[in-house]
Amino acid sequence: MGNPDAAALVPGCPICYNTGELDKGKGREQEMETVRIGIVGIGNMGSAHAAEIFAGHVEGLCLGAVCDIREDRRRWAEEKLPGVPVFASYEEMLASGGLDALLVATPHYLHPDIAICGFESGLHVLSELSLIHISEPTR
Repeated sequence: MGNPDAAALVPGCPICYNTGELDKGKGREQEMETVRIGIVGIGNMGSAHAAEIFAGHVEGLCLGAVCDIREDRRRWAEEKLPGVPVFASYEEMLASGGLDALLVATPHYLHPDIAICGFESGLHVLSELSLIHISEPTR
């Protein structure tokens, strides 16, 4: 974690270029941690998350990549999220490296398999539902 190296910076992402901030409470410079997050599924919820993170509205997050199986959604991402890598599958996105975390914004029945792949890739995973209720392998 911490600030990504130059090769992992996402053009246009205000968070990726932040080198630190002044901790006014303690009067000393404190380095910010930047989490590079990938979003699986950029439909209704995923595109809203992507737009907010890309705009820098979520402190400490940088949009590292997005993926969707639908071509029209990938075209939307290429247009609205310039410089952010876009993939057709989460497997490709995970294999590309450069992420610290994964946000799963797909239909609910797909969350367990994607989340498990994210964990197996060493990532932190955010799923908007409790996996324990829908899949034995997540236990």
